[in-house]
Amino acid sequence: MTVPDTIVYILIALGVIVALSYHFIMNLIIRGLVRLTFHPLPLLVEPDEPVSIVISMRNEADHIDVLINDLSRLYYPQDRLEIILVDDHSQTKQIEYIAAKLRRSSLKNCRLLHNPGEGKKKALYYGIVEASHELILQTDADCRIPAMWVNSMAATLLANKEAEAVIGAVKMQPSSGFWSRFAALDFMSLQASGVGLALRKKVIMANGANLGFYRKTWLKHRENGAGLSSGDDVFFIQSLAKNNKSAIAFCSFEHSIISTPAPAKMEEFLQQRIRWGSKSRAYTSKFSKIVALTVGLSSISIVVFLLLGFWDYRLHEALLVIFIAKFMIDAWVLKSFARETQQASLLKVYPFSAFVYPFYISWVVFKMVFPFSNNKWKGRPVRT
Repeated sequence: MTVPDTIVYILIALGVIVALSYHFIMNLIIRGLVRLTFHPLPLLVEPDEPVSIVISMRNEADHIDVLINDLSRLYYPQDRLEIILVDDHSQTKQIEYIAAKLRRSSLKNCRLLHNPGEGKKKALYYGIVEASHELILQTDADCRIPAMWVNSMAATLLANKEAEAVIGAVKMQPSSGFWSRFAALDFMSLQASGVGLALRKKVIMANGANLGFYRKTWLKHRENGAGLSSGDDVFFIQSLAKNNKSAIAFCSFEHSIISTPAPAKMEEFLQQRIRWGSKSRAYTSKFSKIVALTVGLSSISIVVFLLLGFWDYRLHEALLVIFIAKFMIDAWVLKSFARETQQASLLKVYPFSAFVYPFYISWVVFKMVFPFSNNKWKGRPVRT
């Protein structure tokens, strides 16, 4: 049995169109990444602007010691720094433990608030409204925060007079095991894409683990994607970029990079990616939707060609060309970004990951379209 010639030619034509679209987007990213250099912050940079750090947390007792240690080591002058931790209905024992740790810590001007609503978005809103200062930095409770992070982000935002927000890079720290390293590599590809496009003034994403903004700007743009459980960072930055591309700065100081743990298990990793992918349907940026669609189709087409190729070898021949071209351009992007962010060790799993990636993306898309089971995050169902 063979596939009819007409169908083969149509499939190959569609595959070529998707591949060319993918390469066009990747070339935009490459042209942005050639401008990327993380450079050291000048010594003793202390912006005069007072800063509030807002962190939403839920059941983060396991991370509180590291978080307090990192916050205690921040170089920013204590009299111009406020820390607001907003608890989002943690278990009673966990929040009691966290409160006790904070009382015994050396942190100054640190407040623990309790979310009057439910969910991370409402917790962030409460923390931002309650903040004493207009310049606000946002991160997550399970992150590692460099000592010069506040200086780097504040200096970048204040140096760009048109900027109303600043985005910083984030990298995942994998544990042992393939899926954790695969998750970290996949996340690095997202970061490389986001940073590369941001440097081309085509901002499509941000990560709430490393984000800064003025309060009035955040309040103005916060309603986008309000019906979803997550995505406050992406919808905020897309809304702002749509209004004014010059309003977003990228922090390229080497001590601004935030680290976050990679998922340790396959199930945790897939749930995280399904949750992230589901946000793409509500993107306000047409370009962001095109990027998400192109990336999805590029992987789906590889899987389709692989399966149908067993009935017609011509599809396997086309698949080989498309896959090699994708493999090469993805490797260039990953290598370039890994070099700048000291993540070169992750490239060891890339050759095998490149074969797994199309199936993983196809599965995530399938679960987004046909959500047979409820995706959960920190014990709560995710609204997608």
